[in-house]
Amino acid sequence: MKSVVSFSFSKVLAALLAVFMMMSFSPFSLAEQKRLSDEQRVEFLENLKAIQARLNLSTDQEQQMLSLLREGGEQRKSILKTYGVERDKKTLKDLSFFDKRALGKDMKRVREQSTEKAKGILTVDQFKEFQKIQQEQKDRMREKLRNRS
Repeated sequence: MKSVVSFSFSKVLAALLAVFMMMSFSPFSLAEQKRLSDEQRVEFLENLKAIQARLNLSTDQEQQMLSLLREGGEQRKSILKTYGVERDKKTLKDLSFFDKRALGKDMKRVREQSTEKAKGILTVDQFKEFQKIQQEQKDRMREKLRNRS
């Protein structure tokens, strides 16, 4: 029997915030969340709650970050589509070296723009914590890549 999970606005925002951070380092889209197992989804939501608690966003900041996350997500989705990377179609492995580099530069540009906008939404202390979280995510992703077989 599947458990029913209730979502509050803050949980949804926390989820989107974590997705934003993941998207900063990989082409993880909201659509791909559906591929997670129940166990992975629970772990994902627990991580999101921890991130939201670390940033301690006000209601106004939550709304602004939600808007920023949607905008960044759409831009990333558009970039991937430009390179032909879509669900059930071409993957990153199918791209040439030069296309991967170009895609990486485009994604980096969007990430930097989003980070700059987040800087205007968050307080100085929140932004410092946001940067720490981004670095932790980046380190975890690199560790996963090193350990994959």
